[in-house]
This record gives sequence, structure tokens and C-alpha cells, in this order.
Amino acid sequence: MGSFLSWNCCGILSKLQELKGLINYFHPVCIGLQETFLSSNSPLKLHGYNSARKDAATGSNHSGGPPHDTISQQDLDTLVDQLPRPFILLGDFNGHSTLWGSDATNSRGRQIEQLISNNCLCLLNNDEKTYFHEPTRTFHSLELAICSPTLLPLLHFTVGSDLCNSDHFPIIVSSADSGGAIQYPPRYLFQRADWGNFMQVADITESIVSTADITEAVENVIECLMNAANNTIPKCSPRLRKFRRPWWNEACCDRRREEKNSGTFLGGIREQNIMSLLSVPKSLLVAYSVVFRGNLGLILFHPSHPPFLVSSCGKKSRLLMGSIVNFPFLF
Repeated sequence: MGSFLSWNCCGILSKLQELKGLINYFHPVCIGLQETFLSSNSPLKLHGYNSARKDAATGSNHSGGPPHDTISQQDLDTLVDQLPRPFILLGDFNGHSTLWGSDATNSRGRQIEQLISNNCLCLLNNDEKTYFHEPTRTFHSLELAICSPTLLPLLHFTVGSDLCNSDHFPIIVSSADSGGAIQYPPRYLFQRADWGNFMQVADITESIVSTADITEAVENVIECLMNAANNTIPKCSPRLRKFRRPWWNEACCDRRREEKNSGTFLGGIREQNIMSLLSVPKSLLVAYSVVFRGNLGLILFHPSHPPFLVSSCGKKSRLLMGSIVNFPFLF
């Protein structure tokens, strides 16, 4: 079983590279995106994925359920009744509850609790925070993973370690037993098919369909066509295909490795590192512009803290410099 990924991206068109990085790392078979800010005429295509979209109305500033929208409890229960079991619900539910690690419970949180109770569902979340609220510099749990009871012992819930230039961390639901390699079913490469040979092999004779049982005749035709396809149409490899980033080089690999090892770079920090940096009075922070490995960057310096080096890792990536934009109160 592959993994499932859900992410409130706060605008997907500016974060396609971040999304491809998440795909390369987690290999999700299904991705749920919230607040894409896409209009009906905005194309979005990812190789290997088909999309089903519900775009916001023209002029709307959100794509998900706003915190103050009123939703009937009956409508929620009816929605769950329509889902084939077992199922998984992932997304930004915009609700606070002590049940999933919040300090308090609001009306939306109580409504979600009631939804779980009414339908005998299970919550996969642990106490990990999934959202960073920039104005108050606090962390909250808004993204939820809810499933049918039969799936609970089979699934594992984790929160990504990188905001990816959003204010929400991605959440990942994967198989509790993920020891084996993930492979996708191979697909036919119709553009490379030998159609002449296919027509000769797929010879549906009268004896194939002359059976007393119509079901048997249909099965014979399907077997004939499948045999012809398997012998004349090549298939793609079941191995996972990674998204190429032609601008990525060895310097970027080194920079990413340093970021993960140190934990102090803004591109991939979690709660403890962010709070450490935010504890420094912004009036005491000094920023220097530097050139690091050929790229323009910044050094944040405070006498009681080690210097923070923030580099763009290439003009196209915007992985780390975008994080500076997400924290304007630092300057």
C-alpha cells in the first residue's frame, strides 16, 4: 500500500517545486491539496497523477472551509453515509480540540468530535502540530486524518518536517507495515504498440463466443484480448518515477544536507528551532547580505546566537529565501 499525502499549500502554482519534492520523498499514491487558489481556467498537471478539482468561486480568497462558515451536522453525517467503507478523510478541518492536541476546543472542533462519535470513526492524529500561525507565532493542529475502524491498525500517521514555504506542514498517512518497496502497477505504452501483430493475435473466432453461458463467452473474449495486448504492447516499469529538477546540482545537495544536519536553517525548521529564533528581539537582529556558493543570501546574527545562514540555493528554487518572506517580522 502506498502513502497518502495532504497539504494546505496556500497557492499551488508558486509551490510546484516544493510539491514535486514531497512526491519524490514520500511517493504518495494520492495527494489532497487545500487552498490551491486555482481558478477554473488554471491548468494543473502532474505526470503520473489524475486530478479531481473543486475550485473556489471567482474572486474568492480561499479554497477550503473557512473557520467561521456554518456547516450542518446532518450534512456532515449524510456525507459520511455516502462514502464506501472503509475510507480515509484527510485535510485541513479548521477545528481546534484537545482531542488532537489543541489547548482548547472551539465550535468547529466540537462538531468534528461529534462527526467522529456519530459514525464510529477513528482519529489517526497524535500531538504533533501541523500549522504555524505567523501573527501570534504559535503552533496548532488543524490538519486531521480520520479513518474507518478497520483501517486503524493498518495505518501510520506522520507530520512532515518542512513547511515548504506554506504555513501548514504536510501530513502523511502510510502503511504501518512499510518494509517492502513501493511499486505501481505497470501501464501499457500504447504509443509503442505493434498494432499489426495485435490484430493477428487477437483473433476472436466463432468457437470462442459459441458457448451456452454468455458470461463464459465474455471471459473468453477478454482473455483473448489480454493475451494479445501482453504480447504486442510493451509496459512501463513499475518503479517509481522521480520528478527531475534540471537546475539541481551538487551544491544544492550539500546545502540541503547541511540544512537537515544543523536544523537551524529556515527552509526546514520545526517548532523548537523556530521558537528559538523568534525569542530573539527583532531589534537586536542584524542581517548581512552575502554571496554564498554563487547565490545571494543573508546572514542573521545576534551576539548570543550562532549566525544563521540563509541562501537561495539557486534562483529558481525559492526554497529558503521564500521562508524569509514568510517571516517578515524578523526584520
